[in-house]
Amino acid sequence: TVSVLWSTKGRCVGFIQYGIDRYDLDMVGVDLENKSKSKSHSVVLDGISSKEVYYFLINSEEQAYGNSGVPLEFTLKNL
Repeated sequence: TVSVLWSTKGRCVGFIQYGIDRYDLDMVGVDLENKSKSKSHSVVLDGISSKEVYYFLINSEEQAYGNSGVPLEFTLKNL
């Protein structure tokens, strides 16, 4: 399990797009703690494999955020 936390300047709904293919983020993690618009966001990603590299984009107010448009990446080894 991995938790992704972030804050926004304004109140909005947030979610994470993620996957093991940088060009096909085929899974979604929803901010279940703050279902309505909020400035603080928390998404829990379950079932993460220690053998894979994962890529993700943070979505807030219909805008995707990564590293200059490129998805961020993590492995459980790096955490």
